[in-house]
Amino acid sequence: MALTKQERAAISRANGSKSKGPSEAGRRRSRFSALKHGLRAQVLTLPNEDPIAIQARADAWNDFYQPQSPAAQHLLNQCVRATLLADRCDAFHDAALAQQVRRAQLDWDYQQVDHLETTWLGILDDAFNTLREVKRTRYGCRILIGRWLRYAGRLERVGYLDRYDTFGACLMLGFDGHDKKLRAGLPDMYRLELFHQVLCPDPDRAKIHELCSEYETPVEMRGLYAADRLPEKEECRQWLRELIAREVAELEALEASLEALETADRAEAQARALILSDGATARLFLRYHAEARMAFHRAHSALMKELERDALEEESPNEPDGPGGEGLSPDDPEASDDVKGADTRRTGPVCEVTALVAVDEMTGGSVSGAVATVSGVTGAGESVV
Repeated sequence: MALTKQERAAISRANGSKSKGPSEAGRRRSRFSALKHGLRAQVLTLPNEDPIAIQARADAWNDFYQPQSPAAQHLLNQCVRATLLADRCDAFHDAALAQQVRRAQLDWDYQQVDHLETTWLGILDDAFNTLREVKRTRYGCRILIGRWLRYAGRLERVGYLDRYDTFGACLMLGFDGHDKKLRAGLPDMYRLELFHQVLCPDPDRAKIHELCSEYETPVEMRGLYAADRLPEKEECRQWLRELIAREVAELEALEASLEALETADRAEAQARALILSDGATARLFLRYHAEARMAFHRAHSALMKELERDALEEESPNEPDGPGGEGLSPDDPEASDDVKGADTRRTGPVCEVTALVAVDEMTGGSVSGAVATVSGVTGAGESVV
């Protein structure tokens, strides 16, 4: 049975009365939903910071400077925030360096692998120089030794090298297996090709005749083999075993000589990681570290000036200055009418003026002097006659 509109409203009100809204913990979590790196956080505490320690810092600043005006209090808060930003920048820098140092040796190992994989991509285009680059690391030597041992195992297992292994062996010697002119000038490459045809179960007779031709045979081996005078299979296998053993011995000696160098290089990887290597991370730290430093100096300088201004205002209240503080004010009942009518805005000192009253000689009267002493408030450069 469908509910009526009044019943649905009653149910909604009942459900709403049970809701208490978001919890305080949920509000705290939501405040950091858009947090990226925390270097410009405006709130004093972040999830990984101790609010008690930060409050203790703010209290220490307030106890030391004791700001009296709202302006001084604001500037002091700006100083505290700047110190927090500087500490966060230092923590960011230390954490990034710690991660870099912890991964230094592992990253060094991966760099060896990445270098080999990148270098090996050029084996078909330039086998000789690619092999030279691969042999510069122990890891590269181990890879080459593993390939030669794989060829040796196949030779003992099936008695011959197939055409893919033969081509790979040519590349491992730094030869291009497709270059006939190069093959004609390199006895080892020539033997690999010829012995492959001798040992494989289904030899290509046309290929054997081509290899035994004067054009394909190296100069020092002409007359040694012919299409009807091929070497014995065991002789071919023995030569392949000796070739593989020779290459493995050379690579093992090279690997041993590189061991001391690479062991020291790997051990020093952590020392080389003591400076941020990622450009973006280093620029981010330098940007906010400089901003924190400048913000602190500006706020601290302004705070010092504001504290000096507050101190002067406290020592010198806004009152009229007098030598003894005993001058008559216009509100004094004993003050004369002249004093009451005087300009009280003047702040000059009380002075006594002596004036000589003279009678004009042109009137024919006698000259007599009278001294009048007038006490009053005068401004600078004024006289009373």
